[in-house]
Amino acid sequence: MDRKQAQNHIGKAVIIDEGQGGSYLGMLEDVMAPPRKTWRGTVQIQAVVELPSFFPEKDGITLLPLKYKDRDVVECIGSKLSLAPEAVSGSFQQSIEDAAIRRLQELTEQKKSLDHKQKALEQFLGVHGISLPAEAQVEETEDKKDDVISYTFHFENGMYLLLDERKEALALEECPFELQWINENNETCTGHYEENGTFISNDGVRFSPKEGTIFTIDKKQFDPYVIFQKELEPGALQSLEKSLQSFGVSHDHLVDCHNALLTQFLLSEGRTSFQGVNFLTYRGSQGIIMVQHHFDRKLHNQKNDEIYDRFEFTTEQGKRSIVTYTNEFSR
Repeated sequence: MDRKQAQNHIGKAVIIDEGQGGSYLGMLEDVMAPPRKTWRGTVQIQAVVELPSFFPEKDGITLLPLKYKDRDVVECIGSKLSLAPEAVSGSFQQSIEDAAIRRLQELTEQKKSLDHKQKALEQFLGVHGISLPAEAQVEETEDKKDDVISYTFHFENGMYLLLDERKEALALEECPFELQWINENNETCTGHYEENGTFISNDGVRFSPKEGTIFTIDKKQFDPYVIFQKELEPGALQSLEKSLQSFGVSHDHLVDCHNALLTQFLLSEGRTSFQGVNFLTYRGSQGIIMVQHHFDRKLHNQKNDEIYDRFEFTTEQGKRSIVTYTNEFSR
């Protein structure tokens, strides 16, 4: 933004770029532009756009402190100022939270990228017959330990089951979870329980474990929200995701999930009909989005189950949207 643009932009929103100190949105109150000198602007701070950078410390890492507070009036050189795409909405505190969510999303994407690069490196080394150093493999294993639950395979009282470290049993009959195991060739396999003590990997290879064989299950599979997504038909899940996208959020923006359908399933005891409402809360750049998921399930043995889903979206600004899904029957 040059000095002429600045003069015409007084009373409107601008962004101050403080480099590692973050960036801030505010109202341009005045412009000082003496001839042949660097022009300056006076800005009243209203929101945080980007958090300050990380800063290494002796015992770890921290974020640099915010350079400005709410309603601060500051004077800065024109090279730091740029036109803001829109005026501020929400409080200063809310802007900090939104900026933190964006930073967290960036870190998540960076972590995914690093994971992909590590796998690519492992594959590259494998082609050349080289293995990663043992210490790197141990570190990876330790990191993953906290992400999984380990079980041992047993056959007791005519039932195939898995026992965790506390000897709590997980019956394998109709077990919905994806599992990992090491096969006879010392290869890591991922798949599901089939029947009669047999497992089948995702690439179709069957495995009959011995008593005490170790299996692991990713803890995420026990998350009510992960289970909620698996309860939905693919078409219903796609409708939900498309609607979330229209509100500027995704699964990563979930704040809370109340899965009433899961509770009913766990307490079903032979029930074949389920009705109720799940409550999902997301937080994005538009604030809070509440989703009420009305569900109706009727399970049948001789014909397809009857499935009905109704998603009601409401933002804190009062914007509403409704999406419904049914399988082969109509309401």
